[in-house]
Amino acid sequence: MEALPSLITPNTIVIAGAGIAGVATARALSLVGVDDFVVLERSSKPRAEGTSIGLWTNAWRALDALGVGDELRESWPRMHGVELFDSRGKKLREIAIDDCTGAPHEVRGVGRAALVRALADKIPKGKMAFGCTVVSARDVSSESGGGGGGGGVEIEVEGLASPLRCRALVAADGARSTLVQKAIAASSPSSSSSASASSSALLKPLRYVGYTAYRGIASFPEGEVPPILPRDRFRVHFGAGVRAGIVPLGLHAGGVPGMSGEQGEAPAGPSLERGPKEALFYWFTCQNDPRGDETRVSDVGEMRADAARAVSSWDLPATGVEVLQNASADATWSRAAISDRWLESGRSYGTGAITAAGDAAHPMTPNAGQGGCVGLEDAVELARALRAEGDLAGPLREVEARRATRARRVQVKSFAIGFGGQLDLPFFPAFRDLLLSSVYPIEEFLDLADYDCGGL
Repeated sequence: MEALPSLITPNTIVIAGAGIAGVATARALSLVGVDDFVVLERSSKPRAEGTSIGLWTNAWRALDALGVGDELRESWPRMHGVELFDSRGKKLREIAIDDCTGAPHEVRGVGRAALVRALADKIPKGKMAFGCTVVSARDVSSESGGGGGGGGVEIEVEGLASPLRCRALVAADGARSTLVQKAIAASSPSSSSSASASSSALLKPLRYVGYTAYRGIASFPEGEVPPILPRDRFRVHFGAGVRAGIVPLGLHAGGVPGMSGEQGEAPAGPSLERGPKEALFYWFTCQNDPRGDETRVSDVGEMRADAARAVSSWDLPATGVEVLQNASADATWSRAAISDRWLESGRSYGTGAITAAGDAAHPMTPNAGQGGCVGLEDAVELARALRAEGDLAGPLREVEARRATRARRVQVKSFAIGFGGQLDLPFFPAFRDLLLSSVYPIEEFLDLADYDCGGL
């Protein structure tokens, strides 16, 4: 913390948050020739939380632009199909990935920590500082003379007596981030101001959508995988107000890759020298939950009991859900109250040289599997704007408006998928299963992945 003022100058681009969007933005900046940047992460060490993330075609295009795609492909197998089942284990529909709209497609499940590690390991040493929380930001470009010469943003970091000046701030500190909102309030106290009006979408609070998700990673010794589980296909089971998903993650040695160690200490994939291989499966359940976002559940025993109750009426041997939950170590379990906050298409959401990326900009439900994918797109497109000389406000507002249009489309479809999947009215689950097995356009499942953020 004492050395932080020496890391941040009036020409530094500060990234708040070392999650997927934050480290991806840092990596992108290094690739476009921006050397004066730093990532400030509130945690005391690199993030190792989270389970797995589905990465679709659009994400792999971004990862190739970021120079880590091939490294991740070596460790995480490709999915070749999507399967839809009911709660009794009856198959409703299936489709090959490359029969979906926009094919050819690339779909893989990847460990979240391994993804962050792969990106962080490509960031130059000394560009990440841990135990540093950015608590507020303010556009002071008018005080610094304008013109984009640097020092146009003032940030406050927890534990520092005085604020620091930097060139730009990218808030990438998650869905509960308030940095952009605070910056707009500080620079535009009147709600009628153009900056406040154009950023109204981000000023709205998170909206709890009515269900929670339990997630985990199950592991089985090589050769002992239950035959009911898929090998190269993404599977979803639909019940009454409950869904479950299964994503095979391939064979890995030494446990879940990326869930321990410091930046640069280990590769993003498994080491073949760390003992026998295990077959890993990411799984999730989504269940209607009236308790809302105010309930915090951290006890794994309580998580296990709650997740088991949600599927207690299912044909558990025929779905594989119970065996996955039982084979998941406590450290891999997590619970999340599902929320979103829709952006307005074509509307910017920052102020001055202050912007946001990933969940800090556009939190979305996980139903389309696109949250992290869109955050990777953000990183690539933001880096191209941040390499501009002079005033950054114009380039940032342009990219925000484009990203808002992209994110809004994903947010709306993701919400709709979840709404239909969780609806628990009399007779509706049977009607939904009939639609899924017959007229539902399953070939459009990956239409949101048909996007290219471009290169660097």
